[in-house]
Amino acid sequence: MKKLALLLLLPMAATAGELEQGQAIAAEFKGELMQTLKSAIANGGPVNGISVCNSAAAPLAETVGQRHGVTLGRVGTRTRSPANEPQPWQVELLAAVEQNPQPQLLEIDKRQLYAEPLLIQKPCLACHGDPKPEVKAALDQYYPHDQATGYALGDLRGVLWVELGKVAQ
Repeated sequence: MKKLALLLLLPMAATAGELEQGQAIAAEFKGELMQTLKSAIANGGPVNGISVCNSAAAPLAETVGQRHGVTLGRVGTRTRSPANEPQPWQVELLAAVEQNPQPQLLEIDKRQLYAEPLLIQKPCLACHGDPKPEVKAALDQYYPHDQATGYALGDLRGVLWVELGKVAQ
């Protein structure tokens, strides 16, 4: 049984079409989310960005997924909310991407997944680095159990995943 679990973490034999499909869906989601966040931050700073991210990220992932007939989401190396604790298959996903931090196709828990590392960029540091007091207060308001701070530029923040299908048994 242990050998089977190890095999499930190995990258799948990727076809160019599957990899491109995952990349395109991930890019669409990231583009729409970043546009939403940039607009929110421009209209009220990082504190407003936190409010919008809290209310918009999950519905946006659902909308983009429905558009393409897939499921997608993000899982963090540290959580903002207990509701977002990684599921066992997501723990395996994070471990696989930590070992190989590049866009890839993986088979985990009978799921065919496109996985893309989310790396901390300079704008991310306002909320995920060492937040200023007003940002920290907003994080405490929206995410009272927040553990997703203390990152540095370039750190792995999490994984954006797209479930492209189920793998036959």
